[in-house]
Amino acid sequence: MNWSQNRLALLVALLLVGSAALYAVGTAIEHHQRAHQVEHAAAISPAPKSSEATTEKNAKGETAGKSTGETSPEVASGESGGETHSEKIAGIDPESWPLVGLAIAISLLVAAGVYWRRGRWLAVAVAFAILFAAGDTRELVHQIQESRTTVATIAGILIALHLLIAVAAAYAVRQRGTLARAVPEPS
Repeated sequence: MNWSQNRLALLVALLLVGSAALYAVGTAIEHHQRAHQVEHAAAISPAPKSSEATTEKNAKGETAGKSTGETSPEVASGESGGETHSEKIAGIDPESWPLVGLAIAISLLVAAGVYWRRGRWLAVAVAFAILFAAGDTRELVHQIQESRTTVATIAGILIALHLLIAVAAAYAVRQRGTLARAVPEPS
């Protein structure tokens, strides 16, 4: 194992650790924004109207909220905390804290494997990075639809980091294969 391969493995491992940390920060920010949005929606939702006032407005041809510019509580808060699209995949929320912890643990495990063992761990890092780049792309689209620029920016940075990890690890795998063929085996 030469010096450049050691540096490449270190780079891949550090990028994996950095992306795990950024993922944790982005998820925490998104959870905070979601909670703040639900609190805000609950604070601005109008008090329930009496049936008399509703009947009077219906008689005048007005609908609740249209004449005063208010939105109905169902629209303001909704079941998903004001979100227009569900973030669940196959009924599972990928941003639940147990799954976030699992993703971070896997990322750190792959980083340790890449740094100390290299070999097949580099191939695992390539697959891991491509898989997470795809998930980050989905998250970027979702955050753009929700107009959350901070989390969308973090998702964009994570896409770039994961693609960089995939390229660097693939290069290390290729370089390792080239060196293995160039060095003759002892007889």
